[in-house]
Amino acid sequence: AAMRYNWDPANGNGNNNIGLRLVRTAVLPVAQAACPTGYHVNTADKVCSPDTIACSLEFASAAIQTWNGAAYGDCTVVTCDAQSIQSGSVCTGACSATGAAATMTAAQTVTGALAATDSGNSVRGQGYYFDKYAITLTAGQKVRIALTATGSNWDTYLYVTGGTACGVLAQDDDSLGNYNSVYNFTAPAAGTYYLHATSYGGGTLGGYTLVTSAW
Repeated sequence: AAMRYNWDPANGNGNNNIGLRLVRTAVLPVAQAACPTGYHVNTADKVCSPDTIACSLEFASAAIQTWNGAAYGDCTVVTCDAQSIQSGSVCTGACSATGAAATMTAAQTVTGALAATDSGNSVRGQGYYFDKYAITLTAGQKVRIALTATGSNWDTYLYVTGGTACGVLAQDDDSLGNYNSVYNFTAPAAGTYYLHATSYGGGTLGGYTLVTSAW
């Protein structure tokens, strides 16, 4: 601040040629000291921020985003939860009951549709919509599983997952003909298995019929 106008109360005169200037040394931002290991200087607020932060991915028990010098990148899987499997850089939830649309029997017909509101992280990878159905079978039980597209001639893809390793036990693309899928599955042990109705091509939407029967 500055005062350039001097007032003399004795004679009521003022003099704007003399005065007082108040001066303070400016405190400018200083460079951030070196951040601890695992941290970096955030360019936005100039404070130390962690190099990685936790993020959420479907069926992942741990996933992180990593600082790339300007921003945090995409989520990356660290580990998948106990009831899913890792396929490339994603967890596919092959054996997880989470997301099972319905419980089927060994002799049933259901109709459904792959929709943009479905999960887009199927056993086939990211970008593949899918519906999942739980089916309980006895050891050695045989079930024929048929997946047929309805409403449009899109290319179906069928998976059966389960077992102690939560892996893919069976899969089929076109064995039913006309881009439809079928598999004659024999349960290796008693337990719950999961039927995945999905598509050969990524991003496919459309109706389907899923039929289970004895063989």
